[in-house]
Amino acid sequence: MDPFEVKHMAMYQNLLQWVTAYKGLMHGIGAGFYEDPKYLCSDKCLDEEAMEALYNMLEGFNHGAGAMETSAKFFAAAMTFAQSTMDNCNSHQFIYDIITFTFMTGFDKWALIANFCMKIDIVLFAGAGIFQAIILKLIQWGNVINLLELYDGWRNIGQNLGTITIAVTGFRPDKNLILED
Repeated sequence: MDPFEVKHMAMYQNLLQWVTAYKGLMHGIGAGFYEDPKYLCSDKCLDEEAMEALYNMLEGFNHGAGAMETSAKFFAAAMTFAQSTMDNCNSHQFIYDIITFTFMTGFDKWALIANFCMKIDIVLFAGAGIFQAIILKLIQWGNVINLLELYDGWRNIGQNLGTITIAVTGFRPDKNLILED
């Protein structure tokens, strides 16, 4: 196989690993925090079109004949990628809900600390699981063979992160955050 093709396949495989890990993490946070794995990241989020656009953004830097052509390739792919993520991904919602909850409750740091202490068993158990899983996934990163295994690992990390967030804050978006139109 041509070394040029090997390089492109490796770049695409690495990109696929990042997207798989991201989707697993978002599905896990969705499952742990919202009790809906697809709430933050639908099936169309970072789909094939977005992946191709992201790959083309990376390749635009490598294959532009000049600054104008490189910029044109990069920005065309960036617009496609941005539109796809705006239309199909809801990953920002987790941060938005936490910030909204913080301002709605006046962010009583002492109540947060007390809640943390009362739920220390959940925090330590889930926190240890997150730490261990992240370390294992980072060690395995260069040797990923099974993308489903990679997805499941990051999904578990996300689910534990959602569980810790609920335990520490006492916040459930479906019960605490009611916004009226």
